[in-house]
Amino acid sequence: MTDPSGVLSSGNAPHDTVRPLAVLVPPVQATRSCEAVYELFIRDRRLQSLAVVEQGRPVGLVNRHVLIDRFARRYTREIFGSKPIARLMDSEALVVDASTALDDLARIIIEDEQRFLYEGFIITVEGRYLGMGTGHALLKQVNERKQAYLYHMAYHDVLTGLPNRQLFYDRLEQSLGQAKRLGSCLALLYIDLDHFKAINDTLGHPAGDQLLLQAASRLGACLRESDTLARLGGDEFAAVLYPLNRCADAALVCDKVLRAVAAPFHIHGQQASVTASVGVSVFPGEAASAEDLVRQADNAVYHSKESRNQYRFFTLDMNAQASQRQALDSEVRLGLERGEFLLHYQPQVDLATGRITGAEALVRWAHPGRGLLGPGEFVAFCEECGLILPLSERVLEMACAQAAEWRESGLLDLSVAINLSAHQFRRADLAEQVLRSMALRRLPSPSLEVEITETAAMTHGPEALAILQTLRAAGVRVCLDDFGTGYSSLSYLKSLPIDVLKMDRSFVASLGSGGVEEAIAQAILTMARSLHMEVVAEGVETEAQKGWLLQRGCDKMQGYLFSRPLPPDRFLCLVQENRKAAMRGC
Repeated sequence: MTDPSGVLSSGNAPHDTVRPLAVLVPPVQATRSCEAVYELFIRDRRLQSLAVVEQGRPVGLVNRHVLIDRFARRYTREIFGSKPIARLMDSEALVVDASTALDDLARIIIEDEQRFLYEGFIITVEGRYLGMGTGHALLKQVNERKQAYLYHMAYHDVLTGLPNRQLFYDRLEQSLGQAKRLGSCLALLYIDLDHFKAINDTLGHPAGDQLLLQAASRLGACLRESDTLARLGGDEFAAVLYPLNRCADAALVCDKVLRAVAAPFHIHGQQASVTASVGVSVFPGEAASAEDLVRQADNAVYHSKESRNQYRFFTLDMNAQASQRQALDSEVRLGLERGEFLLHYQPQVDLATGRITGAEALVRWAHPGRGLLGPGEFVAFCEECGLILPLSERVLEMACAQAAEWRESGLLDLSVAINLSAHQFRRADLAEQVLRSMALRRLPSPSLEVEITETAAMTHGPEALAILQTLRAAGVRVCLDDFGTGYSSLSYLKSLPIDVLKMDRSFVASLGSGGVEEAIAQAILTMARSLHMEVVAEGVETEAQKGWLLQRGCDKMQGYLFSRPLPPDRFLCLVQENRKAAMRGC
Protein backbone atom coordinates (compact mmCIF):
# COMPACT_ATOMS: atom_id res chain seq x y z
CA MET A 1 0.00 0.00 0.00
CA THR A 2 1.29 3.48 -0.88
CA ASP A 3 1.34 5.78 2.17
CA PRO A 4 4.39 8.08 2.31
CA SER A 5 4.93 8.88 5.98
CA GLY A 6 4.55 12.44 7.08
CA VAL A 7 2.91 13.53 3.84
CA LEU A 8 -0.52 11.93 3.72
CA SER A 9 -1.53 12.25 7.36
CA SER A 10 -0.84 15.89 8.15
CA GLY A 11 -3.43 17.83 10.12
CA ASN A 12 -5.45 20.35 8.13
CA ALA A 13 -8.71 22.24 8.32
CA PRO A 14 -11.62 20.06 7.05
CA HIS A 15 -12.34 22.25 4.04
CA ASP A 16 -8.68 21.90 2.90
CA THR A 17 -8.54 18.11 3.27
CA VAL A 18 -9.57 15.10 1.24
CA ARG A 19 -12.39 14.16 3.65
CA PRO A 20 -15.11 15.80 1.49
CA LEU A 21 -13.95 13.62 -1.43
CA ALA A 22 -14.86 10.38 0.36
CA VAL A 23 -17.67 8.49 -1.36
CA LEU A 24 -19.19 5.85 0.91
CA VAL A 25 -18.76 2.87 -1.41
CA PRO A 26 -19.02 -0.39 0.61
CA PRO A 27 -15.68 -2.23 0.54
CA VAL A 28 -15.25 -5.92 -0.13
CA GLN A 29 -13.59 -8.38 2.21
CA ALA A 30 -10.24 -9.79 1.12
CA THR A 31 -11.71 -13.28 1.37
CA ARG A 32 -14.58 -12.58 -1.03
CA SER A 33 -14.37 -14.52 -4.27
CA CYS A 34 -13.13 -12.88 -7.44
CA GLU A 35 -16.28 -13.90 -9.29
CA ALA A 36 -18.51 -12.29 -6.63
CA VAL A 37 -16.63 -9.01 -6.97
CA TYR A 38 -16.81 -9.28 -10.75
CA GLU A 39 -20.59 -9.63 -10.49
CA LEU A 40 -20.74 -6.47 -8.35
CA PHE A 41 -19.13 -4.48 -11.16
CA ILE A 42 -21.42 -6.05 -13.76
CA ARG A 43 -24.57 -5.24 -11.77
CA ASP A 44 -23.58 -1.62 -11.00
CA ARG A 45 -21.97 0.25 -13.89
CA ARG A 46 -21.34 3.25 -11.63
CA LEU A 47 -18.71 1.37 -9.64
CA GLN A 48 -15.22 2.24 -10.86
CA SER A 49 -13.08 0.89 -8.02
CA LEU A 50 -13.65 -1.04 -4.79
CA ALA A 51 -11.51 -1.10 -1.67
CA VAL A 52 -10.46 -4.48 -0.33
CA VAL A 53 -10.37 -4.64 3.48
CA GLU A 54 -9.37 -6.95 6.30
CA GLN A 55 -10.93 -6.17 9.68
CA GLY A 56 -11.94 -2.75 8.43
CA ARG A 57 -8.46 -1.79 7.26
CA PRO A 58 -7.74 -1.46 3.52
CA VAL A 59 -5.25 -3.86 2.01
CA GLY A 60 -5.76 -3.17 -1.67
CA LEU A 61 -8.03 -1.95 -4.47
CA VAL A 62 -9.84 -3.56 -7.38
CA ASN A 63 -10.34 -1.50 -10.52
CA ARG A 64 -13.43 -2.14 -12.62
CA HIS A 65 -11.75 -2.16 -16.01
CA VAL A 66 -8.80 -4.25 -14.87
CA LEU A 67 -11.03 -6.97 -13.37
CA ILE A 68 -13.51 -7.06 -16.25
CA ASP A 69 -10.64 -7.25 -18.76
CA ARG A 70 -9.12 -10.09 -16.72
CA PHE A 71 -12.37 -12.05 -16.74
CA ALA A 72 -12.67 -11.58 -20.48
CA ARG A 73 -9.58 -13.76 -20.91
CA ARG A 74 -9.88 -17.47 -21.46
CA TYR A 75 -9.90 -19.67 -18.32
CA THR A 76 -9.82 -16.72 -15.88
CA ARG A 77 -13.19 -17.64 -14.42
CA GLU A 78 -12.16 -21.26 -13.98
CA ILE A 79 -8.78 -20.40 -12.42
CA PHE A 80 -9.65 -17.40 -10.27
CA GLY A 81 -13.45 -17.42 -9.99
CA SER A 82 -13.56 -19.04 -6.56
CA LYS A 83 -10.25 -17.59 -5.36
CA PRO A 84 -10.26 -14.68 -2.87
CA ILE A 85 -10.18 -11.23 -4.46
CA ALA A 86 -6.91 -10.60 -2.64
CA ARG A 87 -5.32 -12.67 -5.44
CA LEU A 88 -6.27 -10.08 -8.10
CA MET A 89 -6.31 -6.83 -6.14
CA ASP A 90 -3.78 -4.00 -6.54
CA SER A 91 -1.84 -4.05 -3.28
CA GLU A 92 -0.03 -0.83 -4.24
CA ALA A 93 -3.18 1.28 -4.18
CA LEU A 94 -2.96 4.80 -2.81
CA VAL A 95 -4.31 5.13 0.75
CA VAL A 96 -4.67 8.59 2.30
CA ASP A 97 -5.89 9.74 5.69
CA ALA A 98 -8.98 11.94 5.71
CA SER A 99 -6.87 14.76 7.16
CA THR A 100 -4.54 14.83 4.15
CA ALA A 101 -4.22 18.24 2.52
CA LEU A 102 -5.64 18.53 -0.98
CA ASP A 103 -2.40 20.07 -2.22
CA ASP A 104 -0.38 17.18 -0.78
CA LEU A 105 -2.61 14.61 -2.47
CA ALA A 106 -2.43 16.46 -5.79
CA ARG A 107 1.37 16.53 -5.54
CA ILE A 108 1.58 12.80 -4.77
CA ILE A 109 -0.65 11.97 -7.73
CA ILE A 110 1.40 14.17 -10.08
CA GLU A 111 4.66 12.62 -8.86
CA ASP A 112 3.21 9.15 -9.51
CA GLU A 113 2.45 10.10 -13.12
CA GLN A 114 -1.31 10.37 -12.60
CA ARG A 115 -1.90 6.62 -12.20
CA PHE A 116 -4.17 7.19 -9.20
CA LEU A 117 -6.01 9.98 -11.02
CA TYR A 118 -7.93 7.33 -12.94
CA GLU A 119 -7.77 4.32 -10.60
CA GLY A 120 -8.97 6.29 -7.61
CA PHE A 121 -7.67 6.15 -4.05
CA ILE A 122 -8.79 4.94 -0.62
CA ILE A 123 -9.58 7.36 2.21
CA THR A 124 -9.21 6.25 5.83
CA VAL A 125 -9.66 7.57 9.36
CA GLU A 126 -7.04 6.33 11.79
CA GLY A 127 -6.28 3.49 9.42
CA ARG A 128 -9.87 2.31 9.04
CA TYR A 129 -11.73 2.50 5.73
CA LEU A 130 -13.89 5.62 5.24
CA GLY A 131 -14.62 5.73 1.50
CA MET A 132 -13.28 6.00 -2.04
CA GLY A 133 -11.97 9.09 -3.78
CA THR A 134 -11.62 9.81 -7.50
CA GLY A 135 -9.28 11.97 -9.51
CA HIS A 136 -12.19 13.89 -10.99
CA ALA A 137 -13.53 14.69 -7.52
CA LEU A 138 -10.07 15.89 -6.49
CA LEU A 139 -9.76 18.17 -9.52
CA LYS A 140 -13.25 19.51 -8.94
CA GLN A 141 -12.56 20.21 -5.26
CA VAL A 142 -9.28 21.94 -6.05
CA ASN A 143 -10.94 23.93 -8.79
CA GLU A 144 -13.83 24.93 -6.53
CA ARG A 145 -11.43 26.13 -3.87
CA LYS A 146 -9.58 28.10 -6.48
CA GLN A 147 -12.87 29.42 -7.77
CA ALA A 148 -13.81 30.65 -4.28
CA TYR A 149 -10.64 32.72 -4.18
CA LEU A 150 -11.09 33.86 -7.75
CA TYR A 151 -14.73 34.70 -6.98
CA HIS A 152 -13.66 37.21 -4.36
CA MET A 153 -11.01 38.60 -6.67
CA ALA A 154 -13.46 38.72 -9.58
CA TYR A 155 -16.33 40.32 -7.68
CA HIS A 156 -14.54 42.71 -5.35
CA ASP A 157 -12.47 45.79 -5.98
CA VAL A 158 -8.80 45.10 -5.31
CA LEU A 159 -8.06 48.48 -3.74
CA THR A 160 -11.08 49.06 -1.48
CA GLY A 161 -12.41 45.52 -1.02
CA LEU A 162 -15.88 46.78 -1.97
CA PRO A 163 -18.13 44.86 -4.37
CA ASN A 164 -17.14 45.61 -7.95
CA ARG A 165 -19.41 46.28 -10.89
CA GLN A 166 -20.41 42.65 -11.45
CA LEU A 167 -21.33 41.97 -7.83
CA PHE A 168 -23.05 45.33 -7.65
CA TYR A 169 -25.34 44.36 -10.52
CA ASP A 170 -26.15 41.09 -8.79
CA ARG A 171 -27.05 42.86 -5.53
CA LEU A 172 -29.12 45.41 -7.44
CA GLU A 173 -31.05 42.65 -9.22
CA GLN A 174 -31.79 40.94 -5.90
CA SER A 175 -32.93 44.14 -4.20
CA LEU A 176 -35.07 45.17 -7.15
CA GLY A 177 -36.70 41.73 -7.25
CA GLN A 178 -37.63 42.03 -3.57
CA ALA A 179 -38.89 45.58 -4.05
CA LYS A 180 -41.18 44.40 -6.85
CA ARG A 181 -42.54 41.49 -4.82
CA LEU A 182 -43.10 43.52 -1.64
CA GLY A 183 -44.11 46.81 -3.23
CA SER A 184 -41.31 48.63 -1.40
CA CYS A 185 -39.01 51.48 -2.40
CA LEU A 186 -35.43 51.35 -3.68
CA ALA A 187 -32.94 54.00 -4.75
CA LEU A 188 -29.73 53.74 -6.75
CA LEU A 189 -27.00 56.34 -6.24
CA TYR A 190 -24.21 56.87 -8.76
CA ILE A 191 -21.41 58.76 -7.00
CA ASP A 192 -18.63 60.40 -8.99
CA LEU A 193 -15.71 62.15 -7.27
CA ASP A 194 -15.12 65.59 -8.75
CA HIS A 195 -11.56 66.70 -9.63
CA PHE A 196 -10.08 63.36 -8.63
CA LYS A 197 -7.76 63.40 -11.64
CA ALA A 198 -6.12 66.51 -10.24
CA ILE A 199 -5.21 64.59 -7.07
CA ASN A 200 -3.48 61.90 -9.12
CA ASP A 201 -1.69 64.47 -11.25
CA THR A 202 -0.45 66.64 -8.37
CA LEU A 203 0.06 64.22 -5.46
CA GLY A 204 0.61 61.00 -7.41
CA HIS A 205 -1.31 57.76 -7.80
CA PRO A 206 -0.43 56.37 -4.34
CA ALA A 207 -2.04 59.45 -2.82
CA GLY A 208 -5.00 58.98 -5.12
CA ASP A 209 -5.38 55.42 -3.89
CA GLN A 210 -5.32 56.61 -0.28
CA LEU A 211 -8.03 59.14 -1.05
CA LEU A 212 -10.18 56.45 -2.63
CA LEU A 213 -9.76 54.25 0.45
CA GLN A 214 -10.77 57.07 2.76
CA ALA A 215 -13.67 58.04 0.50
CA ALA A 216 -14.91 54.44 0.49
CA SER A 217 -14.83 54.42 4.31
CA ARG A 218 -16.74 57.69 4.50
CA LEU A 219 -19.35 56.58 2.00
CA GLY A 220 -19.85 53.33 3.89
CA ALA A 221 -20.48 55.28 7.09
CA CYS A 222 -23.37 57.07 5.33
CA LEU A 223 -25.18 53.79 4.61
CA ARG A 224 -26.95 51.07 6.58
CA GLU A 225 -25.96 47.41 6.75
CA SER A 226 -28.82 46.52 4.41
CA ASP A 227 -27.48 48.86 1.72
CA THR A 228 -24.79 47.97 -0.83
CA LEU A 229 -21.81 50.18 -1.63
CA ALA A 230 -19.66 49.30 -4.64
CA ARG A 231 -16.72 50.74 -6.50
CA LEU A 232 -17.42 50.61 -10.21
CA GLY A 233 -13.95 51.73 -11.25
CA GLY A 234 -11.74 54.79 -11.15
CA ASP A 235 -13.44 57.47 -9.08
CA GLU A 236 -16.94 56.03 -9.51
CA PHE A 237 -18.95 54.48 -6.68
CA ALA A 238 -22.55 53.28 -6.52
CA ALA A 239 -24.94 52.54 -3.68
CA VAL A 240 -28.16 50.54 -3.56
CA LEU A 241 -30.44 51.88 -0.82
CA TYR A 242 -32.95 49.21 0.13
CA PRO A 243 -35.43 49.16 1.70
CA LEU A 244 -36.69 52.77 1.93
CA ASN A 245 -39.92 53.98 3.48
CA ARG A 246 -40.16 56.63 0.76
CA CYS A 247 -38.12 57.16 -2.37
CA ALA A 248 -37.62 60.77 -1.30
CA ASP A 249 -35.60 59.51 1.68
CA ALA A 250 -32.72 58.97 -0.75
CA ALA A 251 -32.19 62.73 -0.67
CA LEU A 252 -31.24 62.51 3.03
CA VAL A 253 -28.50 60.00 2.19
CA CYS A 254 -27.31 62.18 -0.70
CA ASP A 255 -26.89 65.11 1.68
CA LYS A 256 -24.78 62.92 3.99
CA VAL A 257 -22.67 61.76 1.06
CA LEU A 258 -21.99 65.28 -0.18
CA ARG A 259 -20.95 66.48 3.29
CA ALA A 260 -18.77 63.42 3.95
CA VAL A 261 -16.86 63.71 0.69
CA ALA A 262 -16.46 67.49 0.88
CA ALA A 263 -14.60 67.29 4.23
CA PRO A 264 -10.82 67.62 3.76
CA PHE A 265 -8.76 64.45 3.24
CA HIS A 266 -5.39 64.10 4.98
CA ILE A 267 -2.94 62.08 2.92
CA HIS A 268 0.72 61.62 3.78
CA GLY A 269 0.77 64.82 5.78
CA GLN A 270 -0.95 66.79 3.06
CA GLN A 271 -4.53 68.02 2.76
CA ALA A 272 -6.59 67.30 -0.32
CA SER A 273 -10.15 68.23 -1.21
CA VAL A 274 -12.66 66.80 -3.63
CA THR A 275 -16.42 66.95 -3.95
CA ALA A 276 -19.00 64.48 -5.24
CA SER A 277 -21.63 64.52 -7.94
CA VAL A 278 -24.52 62.12 -7.34
CA GLY A 279 -27.14 60.81 -9.71
CA VAL A 280 -30.25 59.10 -8.32
CA SER A 281 -32.78 56.73 -9.86
CA VAL A 282 -35.66 55.21 -7.89
CA PHE A 283 -38.13 52.34 -7.92
CA PRO A 284 -41.07 52.48 -8.30
CA GLY A 285 -40.65 55.03 -11.04
CA GLU A 286 -39.82 55.03 -14.73
CA ALA A 287 -37.43 52.08 -14.47
CA ALA A 288 -38.63 48.52 -14.98
CA SER A 289 -35.29 46.74 -14.68
CA ALA A 290 -31.89 46.99 -13.06
CA GLU A 291 -30.46 48.13 -16.37
CA ASP A 292 -33.02 50.92 -16.52
CA LEU A 293 -32.09 52.06 -13.01
CA VAL A 294 -28.41 52.08 -13.87
CA ARG A 295 -28.98 53.95 -17.10
CA GLN A 296 -31.13 56.54 -15.38
CA ALA A 297 -28.69 57.08 -12.48
CA ASP A 298 -25.82 57.39 -14.96
CA ASN A 299 -27.76 60.00 -16.92
CA ALA A 300 -28.58 61.86 -13.70
CA VAL A 301 -24.97 62.00 -12.51
CA TYR A 302 -23.98 63.38 -15.91
CA HIS A 303 -26.36 66.29 -15.33
CA SER A 304 -25.27 66.76 -11.71
CA LYS A 305 -21.67 67.24 -12.84
CA GLU A 306 -22.72 70.38 -14.70
CA SER A 307 -22.46 72.22 -11.36
CA ARG A 308 -20.72 69.53 -9.23
CA ASN A 309 -21.07 68.95 -5.50
CA GLN A 310 -24.78 68.29 -5.91
CA TYR A 311 -27.23 65.47 -6.53
CA ARG A 312 -29.89 65.11 -9.20
CA PHE A 313 -32.82 62.72 -9.43
CA PHE A 314 -33.48 61.24 -12.86
CA THR A 315 -36.19 62.84 -14.95
CA LEU A 316 -37.64 61.78 -18.28
CA ASP A 317 -35.78 64.43 -20.26
CA MET A 318 -32.46 62.82 -19.35
CA ASN A 319 -32.36 60.50 -22.33
CA ALA A 320 -28.91 61.11 -23.74
CA GLN A 321 -27.69 57.65 -22.78
CA ALA A 322 -30.64 55.96 -24.46
CA SER A 323 -29.87 57.92 -27.61
CA GLN A 324 -26.25 56.78 -27.52
CA ARG A 325 -27.31 53.15 -27.24
CA GLN A 326 -29.62 53.54 -30.19
CA ALA A 327 -26.77 55.15 -32.09
CA LEU A 328 -24.48 52.18 -31.36
CA ASP A 329 -27.17 49.78 -32.55
CA SER A 330 -27.41 51.71 -35.81
CA GLU A 331 -23.62 51.86 -36.17
CA VAL A 332 -23.25 48.10 -35.76
CA ARG A 333 -25.98 47.40 -38.31
CA LEU A 334 -24.46 49.88 -40.74
CA GLY A 335 -21.01 48.44 -40.07
CA LEU A 336 -22.26 44.99 -41.05
CA GLU A 337 -23.70 46.39 -44.26
CA ARG A 338 -20.53 48.32 -45.11
CA GLY A 339 -18.17 45.47 -44.28
CA GLU A 340 -16.44 47.33 -41.43
CA PHE A 341 -15.94 44.12 -39.45
CA LEU A 342 -12.78 42.19 -40.24
CA LEU A 343 -10.65 39.38 -38.88
CA HIS A 344 -7.20 39.22 -37.39
CA TYR A 345 -5.45 35.88 -37.04
CA GLN A 346 -3.36 34.59 -34.13
CA PRO A 347 -0.96 31.77 -35.03
CA GLN A 348 -1.16 28.33 -33.45
CA VAL A 349 2.30 26.80 -33.29
CA ASP A 350 3.45 23.20 -33.06
CA LEU A 351 5.52 23.16 -29.87
CA ALA A 352 7.82 20.38 -31.03
CA THR A 353 8.73 21.84 -34.43
CA GLY A 354 7.95 25.56 -34.09
CA ARG A 355 5.89 25.35 -37.28
CA ILE A 356 2.72 27.43 -37.65
CA THR A 357 -0.05 24.92 -38.28
CA GLY A 358 -3.15 27.06 -37.91
CA ALA A 359 -4.71 30.29 -36.75
CA GLU A 360 -7.61 31.46 -34.62
CA ALA A 361 -9.81 34.05 -36.32
CA LEU A 362 -10.58 36.99 -34.02
CA VAL A 363 -13.09 39.69 -34.99
CA ARG A 364 -12.28 43.41 -35.07
CA TRP A 365 -14.35 46.48 -35.99
CA ALA A 366 -12.79 49.13 -38.21
CA HIS A 367 -15.03 51.89 -36.84
CA PRO A 368 -14.96 54.95 -39.12
CA GLY A 369 -14.76 57.35 -36.17
CA ARG A 370 -13.17 55.39 -33.31
CA GLY A 371 -10.56 53.35 -35.15
CA LEU A 372 -9.94 49.62 -34.77
CA LEU A 373 -12.03 48.18 -31.94
CA GLY A 374 -11.51 44.86 -30.16
CA PRO A 375 -14.36 42.44 -29.42
CA GLY A 376 -14.73 43.78 -25.90
CA GLU A 377 -16.10 47.00 -27.38
CA PHE A 378 -19.02 45.47 -29.25
CA VAL A 379 -19.53 41.70 -28.89
CA ALA A 380 -21.41 41.90 -25.59
CA PHE A 381 -23.63 44.64 -27.03
CA CYS A 382 -24.30 42.49 -30.11
CA GLU A 383 -25.30 39.57 -27.88
CA GLU A 384 -27.68 41.78 -25.91
CA CYS A 385 -29.38 43.34 -28.90
CA GLY A 386 -29.59 40.25 -31.13
CA LEU A 387 -26.90 41.23 -33.63
CA ILE A 388 -24.52 38.42 -32.69
CA LEU A 389 -26.02 36.04 -35.28
CA PRO A 390 -25.44 38.25 -38.34
CA LEU A 391 -22.00 39.15 -36.98
CA SER A 392 -21.15 35.45 -36.50
CA GLU A 393 -22.33 34.69 -40.03
CA ARG A 394 -20.04 37.42 -41.32
CA VAL A 395 -17.11 35.98 -39.35
CA LEU A 396 -17.76 32.51 -40.81
CA GLU A 397 -17.85 33.88 -44.36
CA MET A 398 -14.65 35.89 -43.92
CA ALA A 399 -12.79 33.01 -42.29
CA CYS A 400 -13.74 30.57 -45.06
CA ALA A 401 -12.82 33.08 -47.76
CA GLN A 402 -9.43 33.73 -46.15
CA ALA A 403 -8.71 30.03 -45.67
CA ALA A 404 -9.48 29.46 -49.36
CA GLU A 405 -7.20 32.34 -50.36
CA TRP A 406 -4.32 30.94 -48.31
CA ARG A 407 -4.82 27.51 -49.86
CA GLU A 408 -4.57 29.06 -53.30
CA SER A 409 -1.27 30.65 -52.25
CA GLY A 410 0.11 27.21 -51.38
CA LEU A 411 -0.63 26.92 -47.66
CA LEU A 412 -2.50 23.65 -48.01
CA ASP A 413 -1.99 22.41 -44.46
CA LEU A 414 -3.04 25.59 -42.62
CA SER A 415 -6.30 25.42 -40.65
CA VAL A 416 -8.43 28.34 -39.44
CA ALA A 417 -10.38 28.14 -36.18
CA ILE A 418 -13.54 30.16 -35.62
CA ASN A 419 -15.43 30.66 -32.36
CA LEU A 420 -19.06 29.60 -32.26
CA SER A 421 -21.18 31.79 -30.00
CA ALA A 422 -23.53 30.11 -27.53
CA HIS A 423 -26.33 32.03 -29.27
CA GLN A 424 -25.59 30.24 -32.55
CA PHE A 425 -26.53 26.87 -31.05
CA ARG A 426 -30.12 28.06 -30.91
CA ARG A 427 -30.13 27.60 -34.69
CA ALA A 428 -30.86 24.01 -35.65
CA ASP A 429 -29.20 24.56 -39.05
CA LEU A 430 -25.87 25.80 -37.67
CA ALA A 431 -23.94 22.75 -38.91
CA GLU A 432 -25.49 23.06 -42.37
CA GLN A 433 -24.62 26.78 -42.41
CA VAL A 434 -20.97 26.04 -41.65
CA LEU A 435 -20.76 23.26 -44.25
CA ARG A 436 -22.47 25.41 -46.91
CA SER A 437 -19.97 28.20 -46.38
CA MET A 438 -17.09 25.73 -46.72
CA ALA A 439 -18.57 24.16 -49.82
CA LEU A 440 -19.00 27.59 -51.41
CA ARG A 441 -15.26 28.15 -51.08
CA ARG A 442 -14.40 24.51 -51.94
CA LEU A 443 -12.65 24.13 -48.62
CA PRO A 444 -11.68 20.61 -47.53
CA SER A 445 -12.75 19.73 -44.00
CA PRO A 446 -9.28 20.01 -42.36
CA SER A 447 -9.12 23.68 -43.35
CA LEU A 448 -11.67 24.75 -40.75
CA GLU A 449 -11.93 24.16 -37.01
CA VAL A 450 -14.78 25.28 -34.75
CA GLU A 451 -14.27 26.31 -31.13
CA ILE A 452 -16.94 26.15 -28.45
CA THR A 453 -16.83 26.82 -24.71
CA GLU A 454 -17.68 24.33 -21.98
CA THR A 455 -20.56 26.61 -21.00
CA ALA A 456 -22.05 26.59 -24.49
CA ALA A 457 -21.71 22.81 -24.75
CA MET A 458 -23.44 22.20 -21.41
CA THR A 459 -26.08 24.93 -21.74
CA HIS A 460 -27.30 23.66 -25.09
CA GLY A 461 -26.67 19.95 -24.30
CA PRO A 462 -28.48 17.78 -26.87
CA GLU A 463 -28.69 20.54 -29.48
CA ALA A 464 -24.97 21.25 -29.27
CA LEU A 465 -24.16 17.54 -29.35
CA ALA A 466 -26.18 16.98 -32.54
CA ILE A 467 -24.61 20.00 -34.27
CA LEU A 468 -21.08 19.01 -33.31
CA GLN A 469 -21.62 15.41 -34.35
CA THR A 470 -22.77 16.57 -37.78
CA LEU A 471 -19.73 18.79 -38.21
CA ARG A 472 -17.30 16.15 -37.03
CA ALA A 473 -18.87 13.53 -39.27
CA ALA A 474 -18.15 15.88 -42.16
CA GLY A 475 -14.49 16.05 -41.10
CA VAL A 476 -14.53 19.44 -39.34
CA ARG A 477 -12.42 19.37 -36.20
CA VAL A 478 -14.06 20.49 -32.95
CA CYS A 479 -12.18 22.31 -30.19
CA LEU A 480 -13.35 22.80 -26.58
CA ASP A 481 -12.23 26.32 -25.63
CA ASP A 482 -11.23 27.57 -22.15
CA PHE A 483 -11.15 23.99 -20.86
CA GLY A 484 -10.86 23.69 -17.08
CA THR A 485 -12.90 26.78 -16.22
CA GLY A 486 -16.31 25.10 -16.39
CA TYR A 487 -17.80 22.16 -14.52
CA SER A 488 -18.22 19.54 -17.20
CA SER A 489 -17.62 16.01 -15.91
CA LEU A 490 -15.15 13.65 -17.51
CA SER A 491 -17.97 11.34 -18.54
CA TYR A 492 -19.76 14.23 -20.23
CA LEU A 493 -16.54 15.27 -21.93
CA LYS A 494 -16.15 11.78 -23.40
CA SER A 495 -19.65 12.02 -24.86
CA LEU A 496 -18.77 15.13 -26.85
CA PRO A 497 -17.22 14.78 -30.31
CA ILE A 498 -14.09 16.73 -29.36
CA ASP A 499 -10.75 16.63 -31.17
CA VAL A 500 -8.90 19.43 -29.39
CA LEU A 501 -8.81 20.79 -25.84
CA LYS A 502 -7.73 24.40 -25.35
CA MET A 503 -6.10 24.78 -21.96
CA ASP A 504 -7.37 28.01 -20.42
CA ARG A 505 -4.88 30.85 -20.03
CA SER A 506 -5.57 31.00 -16.27
CA PHE A 507 -3.74 27.66 -15.89
CA VAL A 508 -0.99 28.57 -18.35
CA ALA A 509 -0.21 31.79 -16.47
CA SER A 510 0.82 29.82 -13.36
CA LEU A 511 3.02 27.24 -15.06
CA GLY A 512 6.38 26.86 -13.40
CA SER A 513 5.11 27.99 -10.00
CA GLY A 514 4.55 24.47 -8.67
CA GLY A 515 1.03 25.36 -7.54
CA VAL A 516 -2.29 23.60 -7.88
CA GLU A 517 -2.90 25.20 -11.30
CA GLU A 518 0.20 23.43 -12.57
CA ALA A 519 -1.10 20.13 -11.26
CA ILE A 520 -4.40 20.72 -13.05
CA ALA A 521 -2.57 21.58 -16.26
CA GLN A 522 -0.64 18.31 -16.02
CA ALA A 523 -3.87 16.43 -15.38
CA ILE A 524 -5.47 18.02 -18.44
CA LEU A 525 -2.55 16.90 -20.61
CA THR A 526 -2.68 13.38 -19.22
CA MET A 527 -6.43 13.13 -19.65
CA ALA A 528 -6.27 14.46 -23.21
CA ARG A 529 -3.70 11.83 -24.15
CA SER A 530 -5.88 9.08 -22.70
CA LEU A 531 -8.83 10.37 -24.74
CA HIS A 532 -6.66 10.81 -27.88
CA MET A 533 -7.24 14.56 -27.95
CA GLU A 534 -4.85 17.28 -29.00
CA VAL A 535 -4.07 20.08 -26.52
CA VAL A 536 -3.52 23.74 -27.42
CA ALA A 537 -2.29 26.00 -24.62
CA GLU A 538 -3.56 29.54 -25.01
CA GLY A 539 -2.13 32.69 -23.49
CA VAL A 540 1.51 31.54 -23.63
CA GLU A 541 3.59 34.63 -22.92
CA THR A 542 6.94 33.44 -21.52
CA GLU A 543 9.70 31.04 -22.49
CA ALA A 544 9.28 29.34 -19.11
CA GLN A 545 5.64 28.53 -19.90
CA LYS A 546 6.60 27.28 -23.34
CA GLY A 547 9.36 25.10 -21.91
CA TRP A 548 7.05 23.58 -19.30
CA LEU A 549 4.45 22.71 -21.94
CA LEU A 550 7.01 21.31 -24.37
CA GLN A 551 8.61 19.14 -21.71
CA ARG A 552 5.24 17.62 -20.79
CA GLY A 553 4.09 16.86 -24.31
CA CYS A 554 1.60 19.65 -25.03
CA ASP A 555 0.90 19.69 -28.76
CA LYS A 556 0.49 23.35 -29.66
CA MET A 557 0.60 26.83 -28.20
CA GLN A 558 -0.98 30.18 -28.93
CA GLY A 559 -0.08 33.50 -27.35
CA TYR A 560 1.85 36.74 -27.39
CA LEU A 561 5.17 34.93 -26.91
CA PHE A 562 4.97 33.97 -30.58
CA SER A 563 2.66 36.60 -32.04
CA ARG A 564 -0.28 38.87 -31.42
CA PRO A 565 -3.33 38.56 -33.69
CA LEU A 566 -2.37 39.93 -37.10
CA PRO A 567 -4.16 41.21 -40.21
CA PRO A 568 -4.29 38.63 -43.03
CA ASP A 569 -1.39 40.07 -45.04
CA ARG A 570 0.97 40.25 -42.06
CA PHE A 571 -0.09 36.80 -40.93
CA LEU A 572 0.72 35.42 -44.39
CA CYS A 573 4.18 37.01 -44.25
CA LEU A 574 4.74 35.50 -40.81
CA VAL A 575 3.77 32.03 -42.03
CA GLN A 576 6.01 32.31 -45.09
CA GLU A 577 8.96 33.36 -42.94
CA ASN A 578 8.18 30.53 -40.54
CA ARG A 579 8.18 27.99 -43.37
CA LYS A 580 11.44 29.38 -44.78
CA ALA A 581 13.06 29.15 -41.36
CA ALA A 582 11.91 25.55 -41.07
CA MET A 583 13.43 24.76 -44.48
CA ARG A 584 16.73 26.38 -43.47
CA GLY A 585 16.69 24.32 -40.29
CA CYS A 586 16.50 21.17 -42.35
